[in-house]
Amino acid sequence: MTIHIGLYPGTFDPLTLGHIDMIERASHICDQLIIGVAENSGKSPLFSLSQRLNFVQKQVDNIQQKEKGISNIKVESFTGLLTDFARQKGASFIIRGLRAVSDFEYEFQMASANKRLKPDLETVFLTASESQHFVASSLVKEIAAMAEILARLCRLKSANIWQRHFRMKTAEIRLILVGIIICMMENQLHKMLYSLGSGQYTKPIRKSDLRAVSSVGRASDF
Repeated sequence: MTIHIGLYPGTFDPLTLGHIDMIERASHICDQLIIGVAENSGKSPLFSLSQRLNFVQKQVDNIQQKEKGISNIKVESFTGLLTDFARQKGASFIIRGLRAVSDFEYEFQMASANKRLKPDLETVFLTASESQHFVASSLVKEIAAMAEILARLCRLKSANIWQRHFRMKTAEIRLILVGIIICMMENQLHKMLYSLGSGQYTKPIRKSDLRAVSSVGRASDF
């Protein structure tokens, strides 16, 4: 009896709910699912390979505890060509997720390249669930930098780690925003006093004043 092994590769930097959705669904269409966590040093990931492996393994454990029938998922790391890793593991097809039509052009090119390197290796595309269409690791990074709530995109523990990574950057952003608000309020106050005839209109806050405000205090104060 032929065992159909599927390979779901990715950097998973970090693991998102979109990835988790793909893992759960992919586990139902193959006898064994291998999640290949790519080292991919060319992408300069924020999290180390061991951290990303840990993220994925913990989530796989959660999936297998939640759905008792699922026990066919393995998590492994790889370097080099994806086709070489697929050949090493005996995978017959690669699983890729599509969030939108714009993803297809890139994924089609990758599937064609993989097919040329390993002619018997197929690519299976799964469209993202409606609630996960917008979720991407790059989007998570941008939102983390802007101090948005990550719980909607990542598991809580992952979100907490992200917040620690971006704490300094977030504090600086908050400080600048506070400076902008103060300047706006002061300008409005000056205009109001002038309109009431209580004195000469004071010159608005300049950009140099804003830079001075943003340089006050330390990021650790926030």
